[in-house]
Amino acid sequence: MEFKKINKISKEQLLLIILLITQVFTMIIWGQNKQGFFMDEISTYGLSNSYYNPFTNWNADYYNEWKTPDYYMSYVETHEGTQFRYDSVYYNQSIDVHPPLYYYLLHTVCSFFPDQFTKWFGIGLNIVFYLIANILIFKISKKYFQDKWLWYIPVLFYGFSIVAASTVMFIRMYMLMTLLVLFLLYVHTYYVFDQDTLDKKSMILCAIATWLGSSTQYFFIYIAFFLTVFTCIWFAIKKQFKVMIKYALSMLCGIILLAITFPPMFKHVFSGYRGVETINNLTSFSDKSTAIKEYLYVIFNGMFAGLGTNIPIVITGIAALLILVIAGKIVYDRKQYGIAVIIMTIICYFVMIAVGVSGVVSRHLYCIYPLIAIVAVWIFASILSTRTSKAVTRIITIIFSIVICFVGYVNKDVEWLYQGGDYAKFLAYYNRETPAIFLCDMGYESSSNYFEMAEYDSFAVVRYESEDILSQLLEQKNNPMQLIIYVVNDQRGSEMVNEVAMQYGYAEIKQLNLYNGTLCYLLTK
Repeated sequence: MEFKKINKISKEQLLLIILLITQVFTMIIWGQNKQGFFMDEISTYGLSNSYYNPFTNWNADYYNEWKTPDYYMSYVETHEGTQFRYDSVYYNQSIDVHPPLYYYLLHTVCSFFPDQFTKWFGIGLNIVFYLIANILIFKISKKYFQDKWLWYIPVLFYGFSIVAASTVMFIRMYMLMTLLVLFLLYVHTYYVFDQDTLDKKSMILCAIATWLGSSTQYFFIYIAFFLTVFTCIWFAIKKQFKVMIKYALSMLCGIILLAITFPPMFKHVFSGYRGVETINNLTSFSDKSTAIKEYLYVIFNGMFAGLGTNIPIVITGIAALLILVIAGKIVYDRKQYGIAVIIMTIICYFVMIAVGVSGVVSRHLYCIYPLIAIVAVWIFASILSTRTSKAVTRIITIIFSIVICFVGYVNKDVEWLYQGGDYAKFLAYYNRETPAIFLCDMGYESSSNYFEMAEYDSFAVVRYESEDILSQLLEQKNNPMQLIIYVVNDQRGSEMVNEVAMQYGYAEIKQLNLYNGTLCYLLTK
């Protein structure tokens, strides 16, 4: 009997390993297709690796001077003497608006490879987080699904989704945040829910999970707060008031640990531009119905292959409410109150993001998609199981999940790939001996073309109003016969190119490329 049990467990583990290997291989393929970077991703490398230099475009010498490739690459790489300098990472993040944990980890990876840069430092780190996240999804699912074959479905449903690929491809802290949300839920599932007492191990795990998550992204605190509130309500209903107090204090300790280990959090949350923006949005009484609708469509597109986006929002809302009512009845009948806590946490976090964030920023929802996958599969399978056999429920749920993932890959796009980036870099390298200039308004616009800039032997960033500086720069290059100019793809940018051509005697203007919102022109006398 013991041998059979071991053999059974081995088969379950083997199936999970095959699923995970397939998912990792899929992420590597997506990683091969990533050709460029969002400006925040450039900052991710810079904040992690640049020695006491959080934003290179904040420096005066970033502008109005000819720079070589070494200048630009030094910002995103570690070097001899700056490896494993976590004091620098701490300083950079104290100037930024995010906590430092993710940047510590990326800096650690990059420190093993000084004077080198590759997208795979960030993508590889995210794939590790993604792998662990899927293992946690499996572990959590084992607690809520009686049919062992359904344990794998949330892993499949989330792991092969377009939004999972987007999270891994985005070299920011969101995949780590997603992992830590799952870790916090795992701790609650196995060490808090259904417990009559709360031992020291459970309290320490709650505090550590909260500390690590809030040290990654401040929005994690929303998750921790609502999870705490609904768990405390559960304890209160069961009249376990001592357990409730111990639990709440352990969660609070996680936030206190963040305050101790990273005091700049107070400045970030209460006076940083992100924090002030969020507070103002949450305390305003403006209509947020449009934002809520658009965020719902973001979820439909990211997790459900666009299902529901063509249906009027009123009908969608009624259908969602009906499903939640049915789910509530099933939760009550089966006494699986942990699912109810997860559902309420998802809803409250969603509302806080929709109301508190200006515009529609899809990445702020990344962390709840695994929770949505678990809940969606649970509701779908639970409703089916009341009408069909276990085998039929299993088959339909598996087919539905696979179809949704497949349709998502066919009809939707993975974010953050920036197709055309390889050609843009090739074009810059091909013209590397030609002096190149980025004409811009504020300066940060040039970050989107950072690695193109690093291909030129001589490159300068010049603000629109610095026409006298431009004249000096061209004189330093003996008024070259050809000049490359980058501008933002708008009317102002096009006007500036024409003005430069007329003022400095360039007779021919040829557009070479349009990439990442930036136009590239070759001017010839």
